[in-house]
Amino acid sequence: MSAATRLNDALDRALRHVAEVMEEPYALEVRLSVEDDAAFWAVAEPDGDGLHLTISTGVVSGLHDLWSAAFQDDGLLVNDGKRITDDIAFMTEVSLVFLLLHEMAHSDLDHFRFTGGGISEAGTSRTRGLLSRAAQEAGPIDEFGYKNRSAAERCLELQADHEAIEFLLEGYSDEEWDVLRVRTAAVMAVMVLIEREDEASGSDNSTHPKAATRIFQLLGHLASLWSVPAQIKAQELGLSEVRAEDLPPDAEIEAYQRTVIIPAFTDAAVLARAATADSVAHDLGDPADFFADIGTVQAGAAESEAELRTAGAKELVTLMPLNAAIMAMMGERGLSP
Repeated sequence: MSAATRLNDALDRALRHVAEVMEEPYALEVRLSVEDDAAFWAVAEPDGDGLHLTISTGVVSGLHDLWSAAFQDDGLLVNDGKRITDDIAFMTEVSLVFLLLHEMAHSDLDHFRFTGGGISEAGTSRTRGLLSRAAQEAGPIDEFGYKNRSAAERCLELQADHEAIEFLLEGYSDEEWDVLRVRTAAVMAVMVLIEREDEASGSDNSTHPKAATRIFQLLGHLASLWSVPAQIKAQELGLSEVRAEDLPPDAEIEAYQRTVIIPAFTDAAVLARAATADSVAHDLGDPADFFADIGTVQAGAAESEAELRTAGAKELVTLMPLNAAIMAMMGERGLSP
């Protein structure tokens, strides 16, 4: 199957997934162009009232190669001593679906209006050429000045991640833990390859957050997913706090942490090693420090990066004030891990 066919199939799946979650078809027409290039990159641009995505064939081959290498490690996607899946083609497709959801999120969150033009994933010369060819206008992002523009662009990437993660992971169910593991790993594969491509192309990574930061936000979301149904119920009832009886039993929460959350960090480390992305492996740090930082940030107890241990947590906390300003400007809420 050609890369173009696989990308078109993944786009169809992404659009179906959005329609199932939202219970209505995706509002925009999405036009996909596939360019024959071994590098890993993608560009999202406004297309009239729709969305134009240009994606390299290297995205497909890069993900396929990463999953092929990662499955050589016996520690990947293991639950109770057994591998959840070893289907390279399937994992490649799920990763492609996440990438497409991420690009669609840039449009859904009105990022093109904010930046005045298109947005790229991985800073290769080809993506810079495509964006410079397109009409770029002044946008609200310019109000932050040159010094803060790159930080603002990193905030937009985290916003798009957050939106796409919510779509892909969906809600919590104690019967879908293996699905969460698979989808979380698929997301992390994309994040790892974007950082590796940025480094290989000589990019200073100024417009993309560290992969460790993106993974920190992802696993922070995953770590609190079990509480979301109770939070929604409290909102529906007009309660200021979640009721204890609406939360899963303690034993279920402990099993979820043991079966889903902690092994997901192992999956991240395996993917970083398989991609030979040494910077990602280093930035992830020690799992105990990583999860301690998630607890600190989610409790609102980190006033500065000096109080945190891992690179991803430090970058996220550093970006939070600027992100809050961006979201306020756009009429939205701020980021949370």
